[in-house]
Formats: sequence, C-alpha cells, structure tokens
Amino acid sequence: MDLFKPNVKKMKEKRDVPGLIKALSYKKSKIVRGEAAEALGYLHDSTAVDPLIAALKDNDVYVRCRAACALGYLHDSTAFDPLIAALKDNEWYVRGQAAKALGELKDPRAVEPLIAALKDHEGGAGEAALALGRIKDPSAVEPLLARLKDCKQGDWHLRNKLALALGDFKDQRAVEPLMVLLKDKNWEVRRSTAHALASLGWKPCQDETGAAYWAVLEQWDKCVAMGTLAVDPLIIALNYYISSRTRMELAMALGQLKEPRAIEPLIAALQNEISDDARLVMKEALAKIRDQRAGESDEKGSPSSIEGIMRQLGFSYYFLLTFSSENEAKIFWERITSRQDPPVRTVLLWGSWISLDFGNVQRWFVAWLTDGQSYSNSIDRWWHTFRPEDTPVGAGYGSPSSPLGVRMKIDKVYEEKKLRCT
Repeated sequence: MDLFKPNVKKMKEKRDVPGLIKALSYKKSKIVRGEAAEALGYLHDSTAVDPLIAALKDNDVYVRCRAACALGYLHDSTAFDPLIAALKDNEWYVRGQAAKALGELKDPRAVEPLIAALKDHEGGAGEAALALGRIKDPSAVEPLLARLKDCKQGDWHLRNKLALALGDFKDQRAVEPLMVLLKDKNWEVRRSTAHALASLGWKPCQDETGAAYWAVLEQWDKCVAMGTLAVDPLIIALNYYISSRTRMELAMALGQLKEPRAIEPLIAALQNEISDDARLVMKEALAKIRDQRAGESDEKGSPSSIEGIMRQLGFSYYFLLTFSSENEAKIFWERITSRQDPPVRTVLLWGSWISLDFGNVQRWFVAWLTDGQSYSNSIDRWWHTFRPEDTPVGAGYGSPSSPLGVRMKIDKVYEEKKLRCT
C-alpha cells in the first residue's frame, strides 16, 4: 500500500492547485497523473497551464489525453502551439483531444492544421470536424463536404460529427449533402443531420426525405400525415428505440397508416417487448393492418379469399401460442382438433407451420391432402364451435373481423366462386 499516494479527489474538493500540479509528476501511477490533469482543467486555474503543457509529453497516452482536454477547458492561448504539435501525436486518442481543445480556443490559426487532420483515418478526424464547426471559418466548409463524400459507409461516428459540424456553419452549401444523409443507415447520423438541417433553416417537403426528417425528430403525427412515405422511417425507428413509451407511439402511428410492410417488424417488436401497455398497442396496430388487408382484394390467395382468411385464422393460433397464455392456446387447439372438416385442417396446417410446430405440420398436411370432402357443408359446423360469446380471448385476433363476420365473408366467397378446399 502506497501511503504517500496523492488523494486527487480531496485535493480537487479543497481546490488545492499546487498539490494537483505536484501530482502531475507522480511517476508511480498514470491514473493519479491523469486524474490530476483532469482536476486542474475543472478548476480553471491559469497557473496550471505550463504544467499541463509539460504533461502533453508524458509517456502514457491516458495522461496526455487528460492534459490536452484540460488545456481546452482553460482557454489559454499559450497552449496553442503545443496543441498543434499534439495533432501529430502517435495515438489518435491524443490527436482527437488536441483537436477538441483547439476548437475550444477558437483560434483561426488552427483552421488549416485542423483541415489537414480531417484526413486522420484512425479516429481524430471527427474531433477535428467538430473543432472546425466551433471556429466557424467559412473556408472549412468545402473540406468538410469533401470529407463527408469520401467517408466510408461503416464509419458512422465520423459521418455523425461531420453532420453536426456542418450544421454549425449555417452555410447553405451543406443543405443538399445533408438531405442525402437523412437516409443514412445509422439512426444517430440521421438525428444529427436533422438537427443540422433545422439549424440551417431547412423546411421539409412532402417526400421521403421529409418523412425521414419528421421521424428522426419524433414528430409522429406529422409522419402519419405524410402517409405511406413515412412507413420505412417509422420501422427503422421501431428497431432503434428501446423506450417502451416511444415504441408504443411508433406502433400507434404504424397502425394508423395500415401498411402491410409493417406487419413483420411489429411482430418482431412484440416478441421482444416487455411492457404490457406497449404489447397491447402493437397487437391493436397489427389488427388494424390485417383488417385493412382483408378488404383490398377478393382474388384467390388474397387476404379476403378463402385461402387468405384461413391463413389469417392460422395466425390466431400463432398469436395465442406465442403471446398469450398456454391455457388459451390449449383451448383453441382442442376446439379445432375436435373438427374433421377440410377448412379446419387448413387452419391447423397454417397455424402449425408458422408456429414452427413441425410435428403437427406433417400430421395435418397429410390429412389435408387426403380429404376430398365438400367445403360448403362444413362452414356452419366449423363456425358453430367459434360463437363470439364463448370464443377464447385472442382467438380471433388477426382475423379480418369477428368470427361471424368472417363466416359471412367465407359464405360470400364460396357462393361467388364455388371454391373447394381439398
């Protein structure tokens, strides 16, 4: 145990600047030296400038980083030349902190060295971009735009900082490149871009770029007003946010839009959601979308055809098995397995398949293929077992309407098309 180890925390509380300066030279611990440098920056005492400049040459990268950062807090022009030199440090962590400190100094002389630092491919370029944004020299706009154009797809951190920096300039040359960046694959980049465009006074149009803009700013009502253009940005947001409240708002918006593309993302979100309120809203959104699909077409295989209706009923079993209680799924299973009608077998086949119950997939598929009974006589017997008053909770979820309404739709389809389910 080192009884003479400096207590940086206490010295900081007592504002013991001489003690902290002395701790910068404590060779036994790089942590002590780094924490001392950080504390000196926090205390804003000008007497610490020269010792911190000396610490920029410390053998340890952590200490050099903390010293560069502290010099930025002190805003002393004496540190300008040492910080410019630190832009060529062997470690990109140090180069990044030196660039950040130069941004705090806001000395126009730093513009050219910082523009050169934009070519740093190890991580310092992002801080150089932000520093240029703080200095706001117009000559830096074109180099920033060029760096954005050359930025690799995987380097979202740099794209994020370039977007923020361009927003600081209030230069209209940045508008068009930023509009493209609104559709970036990374949500944080989209967010920074939206705020940058807002600072430039940009007004979104009624197009995909405008929809992406409002989604990033969490203006869900404006997204809904834009219609299906907002579906993809809302789905991306649903995959990004972890807040149950936000995901619930997103599910409500997608439910209002009633776009089938949202079904799979909503089901995936439902499986991972822990909030009962959010899960309920997601289920309601899915129901709205499925009801919309049911009225779109009466073509064979469509949601309102016999095959489509059977498929949706199969999803009822899936939802019960996946999202509800085992008892409700058991009741549903017992009811449909008690029937020997072809449409029942169709539902069992779909329900087993999408529930990954492959043992029953084989069982019911064989029965479905070998049965040649007429379809029409089975409808009344089939739906008799699913009277609305005693249907298990959730059994009709995902169907186009109530059990009685679906029965009437099946009747209508059969009468019009004389279809068989064999």
